[in-house]
Parts: sequence; structure tokens; C-alpha cells
Amino acid sequence: MISRYHLGKGPGALTALAPRIRADAHKVYVNACEAISPAYASGATSDHLSIAMLYFLDEAKKLVDIPRGAGIVFDLVRQLGNYSYGDLDYDVPARYGDRPSDEIVDTMMQGLALPRYHEDPDWDFSSVLKALKRTAEYLEEFGIKDYCVQTIAELACWESISLADTTSAMDVDG
Repeated sequence: MISRYHLGKGPGALTALAPRIRADAHKVYVNACEAISPAYASGATSDHLSIAMLYFLDEAKKLVDIPRGAGIVFDLVRQLGNYSYGDLDYDVPARYGDRPSDEIVDTMMQGLALPRYHEDPDWDFSSVLKALKRTAEYLEEFGIKDYCVQTIAELACWESISLADTTSAMDVDG
């Protein structure tokens, strides 16, 4: 999908390619969710979704080196990670196993977090952290205990440093 020609176009290519990858991944996700549905009894599991997202994660990896793209790629990878799970709200939730995309998503997001912050120091990483924790708690109900643990740990560390800086600033002012 992404060629050297596209990558040579610089940051403008990123704003065109990321939504295209997201849209293609969404189509795969919707079709796979239907296959996972108990009504279809296909034997498909969330591992099939996870495997399908590997292609799109490879495409996202190609975007990482485009200047000023860490925020766009971080958000794209986060969405691809969410697409790796299928519908959990069925009476018979999707089954889980190896989930090959999980570690890649977590590693990529952790690696992109600091560059993203450097690109946009006003990035509200605390909101992202809360959303990741909320998703991790939800997935744990289904036996998935390793959702984005590296990224959550990284952002939680930032939050504790940020809170410590705020507290010490209050002490100085106070």
C-alpha cells in the first residue's frame, strides 16, 4: 500500500496515508467482527483480527520516520490495537489466544509517546493514559491481562513526574 514514492512526499503524505490505513483496517475489522459473531459460528477468534492488523501495523511502521508524524502514527497504532479485539459484548465473547499484534502495538506506542510529546508539549497524555487503563480493566474481565502494559507504565511515570512538578511548584509559590 505505501511505496517509497509516498514516503518521499514528506509530512503531507502522512496526513493522507494514515486515514487511508485506518479506513482499510476498519473494513477488515467490521468484516472480521461479523465472522467472529456467534451467529456465524465460524470458529474465528480475536487472534484472526490480531493477525489481520499485523499488515496495517507494518504499514504504520513505514510512517514512523516521517518528520512531525509521531502524533498521527501514535493515534493510528492505538486504533489498530483496538481493532485487534472484536466485539466482547456478545453473549459468547470472541475467544483469545496468542494475539500477535498486542506486543507490537504496545512497543510502537511506547516508542512513539516521547516523540509525540516533543512534537506537541500540550498533548494530553493523561487522557490517553486514563483511556488505556479503562480499556485494560475492561479487557481483564475477559482474561486479557497484558493490554499496553509498557505504554501504561511509561505514561503513568510521566503523570507521577508531572504531578510531582505541580506539587513542588505549589510548595514554592505557597
